[in-house]
Amino acid sequence: MTLLSSARMSAAILALGALTAVPAHAAGIDGSSLGLTWAVPFAGILLSIALCPLFLPHFWHKNFGKVAVFWALCCAVPLCAVLGFSVGTDAIVHVLLADYVPFIIFVGSLFVVAGGIHVRGSFVGRPIVNVAFLGLGAVLANFMGTTGAAMLLIRPLIEANAGRTRKMQTFIFFIFLVANVGGALTPLGDPPLFLGFLKGVGFFWTAEHLMLPWLLCSGVLLFIYFLIDSACFKKDVADGFKAPAETKAFAIEGGINVLLLAGIIGAVLYSG
Repeated sequence: MTLLSSARMSAAILALGALTAVPAHAAGIDGSSLGLTWAVPFAGILLSIALCPLFLPHFWHKNFGKVAVFWALCCAVPLCAVLGFSVGTDAIVHVLLADYVPFIIFVGSLFVVAGGIHVRGSFVGRPIVNVAFLGLGAVLANFMGTTGAAMLLIRPLIEANAGRTRKMQTFIFFIFLVANVGGALTPLGDPPLFLGFLKGVGFFWTAEHLMLPWLLCSGVLLFIYFLIDSACFKKDVADGFKAPAETKAFAIEGGINVLLLAGIIGAVLYSG
């Protein structure tokens, strides 16, 4: 994947996201008058990203930029044709600059800063330890974003489970809990909630309305994961898995980045 191809992919997805999420105030467009048909290109690019690497890997790795541009044009051309060229282009420019540029800056900042923090220690991938990682990640995601929490915890989780044979379920549930469900309670958790915060949604609105569903969903996922991982752990032990004899002192490398994370959080609060 070249830098140019990545840039084309990112630009196309940004444009597509802007086109398929045009707000009512953008360029005088009444968002309530746009039917579900306008969401088809957005669903198309999401399904392409999810399915093509699995079922058409060779095609996808060579043509993912073209696929993204195709879906973007599937929305851009009809938008300009139906609403007029000037109205369509004004809407695209408005949403890109007002919403999606801050969106990408926010996600990119969390990715870079949290990626510079490395938690080290003698963690062993027992079921209770993995549950603690997933539960902690689900909580932290509400304060440092799903991207930040995932970047912070994925490396120690990988190291903890390095000696286990059956560990795929750990990373699947990590995606569920840390990268998705975890950030539902604050605008800091998920960039879409951050956009809503910028548009005037109260900072604690999601926590007030989603706390119980979040607790229920997180609790059920952790319980199911614990049952699955316990069964897998017993099989790993039967196959000869043992905790490493070598121990490492607990340490946090790149601790200065914690201050940068605090700065990002403060900037988000101030921007609202």
